[in-house]
Amino acid sequence: MLSDWSNSVLNLKLTEFSQTTRNVPQRRNAAPLPSIWDPQFIMSFTAPYAYEDEHATRLEVLKEDAKSLIAATSMEDPRDLLKLIDTIQRLGVAYHFEKEIKGLFILFMLIFPLIFTIQLCNFDFYVRMVFPSAQAAHLGIPGENVLEEAKSFSRNHLNLLTGKLESNIAEQVQQSLDVPLHWRMARSEARNFIEAYQRDKAKSSVLLELAKLDYNVLQSIYLKELKELAEWWEDMNFKEKLPLSRDRLMESYVVAVGSISNPQFPKGRKNIAKFCATATCVDDVYDNYGSIDELEKFTEALGRWDIKAMEELPEYLKVCYLALYNSVDDVVQDASEHLDLEVLPYVKDKVSGKPSDKGKDIAPEDQEYECCKFPSKNKVYDLFYNSIMFLKM
Repeated sequence: MLSDWSNSVLNLKLTEFSQTTRNVPQRRNAAPLPSIWDPQFIMSFTAPYAYEDEHATRLEVLKEDAKSLIAATSMEDPRDLLKLIDTIQRLGVAYHFEKEIKGLFILFMLIFPLIFTIQLCNFDFYVRMVFPSAQAAHLGIPGENVLEEAKSFSRNHLNLLTGKLESNIAEQVQQSLDVPLHWRMARSEARNFIEAYQRDKAKSSVLLELAKLDYNVLQSIYLKELKELAEWWEDMNFKEKLPLSRDRLMESYVVAVGSISNPQFPKGRKNIAKFCATATCVDDVYDNYGSIDELEKFTEALGRWDIKAMEELPEYLKVCYLALYNSVDDVVQDASEHLDLEVLPYVKDKVSGKPSDKGKDIAPEDQEYECCKFPSKNKVYDLFYNSIMFLKM
């Protein structure tokens, strides 16, 4: 009798345990690696250059000297014109001389037929014509056969000519054959070209000093922005509130600098970085942690785009929702204040959708393991890409 009674109790406990575990969402935890970029570590960085001090005066003097250099460019040898424009752009200082460069391009277009006829037989000019052609050909899309032919032609000829070029130019050509210029980040490319340009025997000391000083001043500006973002990230406290997610603030800021590098767009960089860092956390929730029921509620709340919509969400999703809502709201407010644009209707239209469309492509037996394919997660990325045009302010 005692044995039967014990078995009955055991069966009852197992039944209760089974029912309890059935009601608890089965979660996956990817255990992301911690970031080495702790906010306090970022705050410890220093930069010796700043636009507010004596470097600003020197920078303005160099800009005026460079403008004089541009104005004095001889039109008798158009190769000098092409080389100067290319050098200014690759040194990363072209944003200081947009008006002057536009004027040079107009002059170049007027005399280009004459240049090509006279200089085609010149080896150095030939290389300088084929080299940018190889870069431009990579801007084509599938089906543009002319550009595909131009790419093949220019690459083949540059490969043949590399051994006949000066080592400094040959190194640049080889780098561009490996990774086309427009595939690179503007600031990292400027740093690389400064190294190459200072070995050029025909370098301009004015442009070289300007490029170095401008690069260092911009680094100081970026560091100031990064410290502001580190304070914001620490205030968000994702590390404690959402430990399941990745800390990718630094990587998000690198994306922002790669998208918008010019110093006059600090709000755009910070907005992009905030959105990317937040979207990374939301991505982890969809991929690694949230149950299908929780994610459906989260998606429905996103579709409503109302701060009150998060009241019924679990605590960890409230953190995600509030962070995402605030980061997008920053973009909306900046667009309204600085550009006089009302973008909120477009935001609401992008995140809205019919509830019946949510998750219907996920079979019930796959729901526990297919949260990474949850279709509405793409709305977060769509929201980012469709809002990015408003971030440059």
